[in-house]
Amino acid sequence: MTYSDNISKKQVARMVGVSESTIVRWVKAKKFPLPYTIGGRTFYYKPEVETWLEKKRDERGFQKIFSDLKQNLKEDFLIHNLKFEKDEKP
Repeated sequence: MTYSDNISKKQVARMVGVSESTIVRWVKAKKFPLPYTIGGRTFYYKPEVETWLEKKRDERGFQKIFSDLKQNLKEDFLIHNLKFEKDEKP
């Protein structure tokens, strides 16, 4: 038996935990990976769906806030160090 990364809308809906109609709505709103057709049947590419899910997990709740905060602190630190180095030079 061979396995494929082509998965149906039904399988996608089960993976994500929503209805098939929600998947269709997200695709139309460009909030979900686009499907493609093979032989008149519609499929989604499983790695794209998995990547989308992983991205959503990474963006959830406080993780996104802490990620943004971390980036802002890095930028502030670099700016402060550059100003400090300028002030130090005779």
